[in-house]
Amino acid sequence: MASVRAVTAEFIEKYHECECLWKINNPFYKNKQKRLSALEALLQILRKQDKNANMDSVTKKINNLRCAFKKEHNKIKATNRSGVGTDELYIPKLWFYDLIMFLSESDNASRSSKDIDEILNEIATTDNQVKT
Repeated sequence: MASVRAVTAEFIEKYHECECLWKINNPFYKNKQKRLSALEALLQILRKQDKNANMDSVTKKINNLRCAFKKEHNKIKATNRSGVGTDELYIPKLWFYDLIMFLSESDNASRSSKDIDEILNEIATTDNQVKT
């Protein structure tokens, strides 16, 4: 049986390759068949560690990795915003933080799409006010 770290690193690398699972602006992001085949590939990697792994295990693993990354990433952003000196900057403790850094791309993409929605709503509101 492979070590937990080795399997997790391989899992993260494969997850990075499967952009349809995490990159919102990927053309296959909403394609269920592509997403399912990507999850199947991740399942095969997870089975190296746990022979009884199933699709539920894959989604839990993805959610755990994403939550851990987000928590560390928010700590880093908080120290960068607060204006602390370079001696006091938060250094991530997750061993896989650099491996999973690609998730910050999807965070930016979702944030910009929300910004676009807000802008469109403001335009619609302004148009309605001008018409009345």
